[in-house]
Amino acid sequence: MTNLLIIDANNLAHRTFHSLPDLSHAGESTGVIYGFLRVLLSLQNELGSRQTAIAFDYGSSLRQQSYPSYKLSRRQKKALASQEDKDARRDLHRQIRRLRDEILPAIGFQNILYADGYEADDVIASVCKSLSLEQLAVVVSTDHDLYQLLDVNISICKPKKGIGNVLVTPSTFHEEYGISAKNWSWVKAAAGCTSDDIQGLKGIGEITAIKFLLRTLKPTSKAYQTLDSAAGKELILNNLKLTTLPLEGCPRFSLKQDKISADSWRAAVEPLGMVSLLRYLPFISVRKVK
Repeated sequence: MTNLLIIDANNLAHRTFHSLPDLSHAGESTGVIYGFLRVLLSLQNELGSRQTAIAFDYGSSLRQQSYPSYKLSRRQKKALASQEDKDARRDLHRQIRRLRDEILPAIGFQNILYADGYEADDVIASVCKSLSLEQLAVVVSTDHDLYQLLDVNISICKPKKGIGNVLVTPSTFHEEYGISAKNWSWVKAAAGCTSDDIQGLKGIGEITAIKFLLRTLKPTSKAYQTLDSAAGKELILNNLKLTTLPLEGCPRFSLKQDKISADSWRAAVEPLGMVSLLRYLPFISVRKVK
């Protein structure tokens, strides 16, 4: 049994937003909320955890303040989006805020975690680094940046549409990449990250960066010389400030026991018109609620 389930809330909400049809109740969209809660039920059945931490992005990004081009393409894409897309995005964020501030606390989840200026990734990393080796945790996210958190007691569950969930462990990570997960932030710093607009070294991708770590890259090659140069080392060092989790200054979090009951579950879910969810109670028992 998993001691702690850690949810990347924004990642899960965005996946739900893109994978489920738009649902509504009493004139308000509820598709993201429904999908989010349904995944919680699915995870409870699969992993049997009795405690969860749910991490959210919050506030203006501190990374963006120190690195203005961070996620710039995403912001540009949003600015050029159609009015319909902008309205849909606003509704997505409204549902995320409603989950964070209203629905999840009403159900009885006690660890709704966020910190001003920090991303959910940072919060998750802060939680993971505070765990003892005896505390088994599973992080739920499809974000590869979180691979650096893998440890003997920490796995990552990647929800996959149509094929169930994929569990990534330190051993399966090593089988795929050939390196320790602890080196992943360095790989991302060297190769850069297109989705986050972190500029890596020219001509260096993840595979090449990994070969350099494994010492299978020829010292005479251009790639090796780029990675081993003073300029290359300086860029990697600067990028590590962005790719290493958590970002400096992220607070620690003290976890509490959840206080979920059949009554609190019904009281939160019933007004949303989600009849199919009323029969189940998450993170307490897989049995149906009578």
